[in-house]
Amino acid sequence: MEFYSSGRSEVKVRYRSNRGCRRIEGRRVTLGDGSKRSPVQVRFSESSKVGDPGDPGWGNRPGPGRSASLSVVIPALDAAREVGAAVRSAPAGAEVIVVDGGSLDRTVDEAKQAGAEVLCAPAGRASQLNRGAGTASGDTLLFLHADCRLPGDAREQIGRILAVPETVGGWFPQRVAGGGALLRYGAAGANRRARWLRLPYGDQAIFTTRDAFERAGGFPPDPIMEDAGFARRLRRLGRLSPAASFVTTGAEHWERLGPVLTAALDYLTLTAWLLEAPPARIARVYHRLQRGPRLPSTPSAMRGR
Repeated sequence: MEFYSSGRSEVKVRYRSNRGCRRIEGRRVTLGDGSKRSPVQVRFSESSKVGDPGDPGWGNRPGPGRSASLSVVIPALDAAREVGAAVRSAPAGAEVIVVDGGSLDRTVDEAKQAGAEVLCAPAGRASQLNRGAGTASGDTLLFLHADCRLPGDAREQIGRILAVPETVGGWFPQRVAGGGALLRYGAAGANRRARWLRLPYGDQAIFTTRDAFERAGGFPPDPIMEDAGFARRLRRLGRLSPAASFVTTGAEHWERLGPVLTAALDYLTLTAWLLEAPPARIARVYHRLQRGPRLPSTPSAMRGR
């Protein structure tokens, strides 16, 4: 909180709703303080850079009394049906932070009821993930999509991988919930791609140390492929290794176009990104081919691919 004096006291604060993450920008409310002094102006604002490394709040983590060895950060947008199960899949004792991007459903309520701390950030996975990481208190950070579930031995798997010298992070191979043969084949292809290129995606539950996260500069502020961009930043610092257990992801991403077309679109998007096409252009083409809006509002569309 910052105070300014110019005839009247102005307090700059961040607005946070108890039920949701409605953002108020440019609106001012004058409050009386019960005395004869000048009224206090409170300016509610939420910067578009909240959660980015350049934001003044970056790195303002809870004090030692709330420290945790593992922090799980979950970005969410209109994910009321899935977010509770994602929160409950976190290892016992882990700090769980759900970063909501302005949901219109019961996402915030469901996350709180499941035991998570809820923060707000502008919609977009990169800003939401950076916001959560900047607030988390753990020495190890795990990034989990709202439609994914961690395995029961996630903490042990993470500890085993990060104990290896020169390893800065890792990821969990994925399997699709209730998937048939084609979905199993699609997930297996995604796991092979992550191993061969060392580019896991967000639905493979990327994890890293806090030190590596900060040295990497967090997630790049791109509208798509922010997860691969983050993985590329991490692998410049050291090794990324796959866990032995699987993270379970929802089937909606694969069912929208079908497993074959979804896999083709994902690899087309990856190829364009590797060829350094502008991320904004990739995002426009991707969402157009998905037959969805340019600014997706469903958890699977927020997948970033």
